[in-house]
Amino acid sequence: MWDAAKGVHRKGGSTKGVEDIICIVMGRYVGIEVKAGKDRQSEDQKKRQFEVERAGGTYLLVRSTDDFIKQFNRLMAQRFKK
Repeated sequence: MWDAAKGVHRKGGSTKGVEDIICIVMGRYVGIEVKAGKDRQSEDQKKRQFEVERAGGTYLLVRSTDDFIKQFNRLMAQRFKK
């Protein structure tokens, strides 16, 4: 995290591995991790994904707006099938 007042990068206060976006969609937990370019999931993020999915939530790993729309539409289609 950039601290403009001190002019340095400092450690953030969030838990390692937590998704970039957290939401509830039709009563279901959805965590969204956003990656760009060659960026990859850290081991903490992989562990978090396992925990979310094991608990019955959904974890989306998206690389673009189009990718998000595609995955979200698939998620919504699955929810309405039930």
